[in-house]
Amino acid sequence: MNNLRLLLPFTHGIDAPALDQALSLARQQHATLVLLALLPEIKGQHIRLEALQQLQDLRIYAQQRALRYHLKLEYIQAHTQNSNRTIIYTYQEQMCSAILLFMRSGQGVLLKNEELQDLITQRQAHFYLFRLPEGAVKTFMQRLQGRIKGVTTSQVNMLQIEILMPLQQRERQIQEI
Repeated sequence: MNNLRLLLPFTHGIDAPALDQALSLARQQHATLVLLALLPEIKGQHIRLEALQQLQDLRIYAQQRALRYHLKLEYIQAHTQNSNRTIIYTYQEQMCSAILLFMRSGQGVLLKNEELQDLITQRQAHFYLFRLPEGAVKTFMQRLQGRIKGVTTSQVNMLQIEILMPLQQRERQIQEI
């Protein structure tokens, strides 16, 4: 039995190639992927609805991909004032073997640049640092809109709603299991 656990921290910017790379590595290593989604708390400010929606989208995307890959995925969501401290704490508490970090064009992916650099310099954990190919990363909906001529942004948004609704229904089924 393989007890390898890989931690994938997230604070912003869903990036499908990075998530797919993390899932692929976990699959190759027969590891459990621990997805840590962090909501930064800023004193005197409320959590933005967009941030909550982004975490929901991340969870749905990761769960769907993990099901496709037959991969064990654990999802942890935390509110924090110090992202790096929470990442290191989770790494130790969840007995992870390494933290997966991603960069593209010298910028942090899934984490802010400062968070990524601080984590690496702390040297309190093992890391896998992936450098993703440069270039414009388009969302699925942007690619779809580019392929279908005459499609307006509002039509793409409606299509996105139609696609996400079945995903959310499937997510409820997963939670019931």
